Amino acid sequence: MYDNEELRKLIIDVAYQSVKYLRKNFCNKDEIKLIRGETIKADLESEKIIAEALNSYNIDYKIVTEESNVIGNGKYTFVLDPLDGSINYENCIPWSSVSLAVIPPNKDNISNSIAGVVYPVYFNGEPFSYSKGNGCFEGNNRVEINNKEESKILFAYLEREEEALKLANVLKRKPGLKIRSLGSSALELIYTGMGRSYAFIDLRGKLRNVDVAAAIGFIRECKGFVVNSEGKDSDVNANNVSVIGNVIATSNKNTLDFIINTINS
Repeated sequence: MYDNEELRKLIIDVAYQSVKYLRKNFCNKDEIKLIRGETIKADLESEKIIAEALNSYNIDYKIVTEESNVIGNGKYTFVLDPLDGSINYENCIPWSSVSLAVIPPNKDNISNSIAGVVYPVYFNGEPFSYSKGNGCFEGNNRVEINNKEESKILFAYLEREEEALKLANVLKRKPGLKIRSLGSSALELIYTGMGRSYAFIDLRGKLRNVDVAAAIGFIRECKGFVVNSEGKDSDVNANNVSVIGNVIATSNKNTLDFIINTINS
């Protein structure tokens, strides 16, 4: 059995094996070609590298992953997005990441994660990681979050008119916010958890456990908040690729209450 800190360090190394490949092949036309649907070759290669790296640790695992759904049937569940922001990567935009969370034996939900990493693909980016009970880290440095300072950046994802109207209410009552949608939900959730954005709001109902498991664990370990549009804690089963639905995240409880009340008013 591994303790939480051992798992954090393990998955940083595992994710880095993929990140090295993704950085080396950034904007390589052979690696960004479409294989099926929206899946590019780099998605599948990253997934393969992660599996091979886990094999080298001789850990009893299964991987729940965006591309292959489930690999293996071991005791530890690794919830993986091998390339979050693959459309960015496909278009030579380096805002993307590898996201990996660990669920311990005999646990079923992403809220049970005990370690995770979101590793940026952009050059020289440090990994964002956590282990339950030990804090959250940027690179090797434990981060201390100032939950009182408010950024003016609001990460938001919408598709329908009714979602836009809800967001418009937030903007009307909180002037000065600047909306950004950068294309890697995991990274944007991480930055929100660190207080570098005002909030993260995704009202499309499309986010899945593989997209956000590691980032949600990071935010909560940093004492932040991740809920759905009704204000209930975001959670979903970790045994298969599952839709988690709407996600609202902040590092500040007053901000969270304001957003929930405003979009439901």
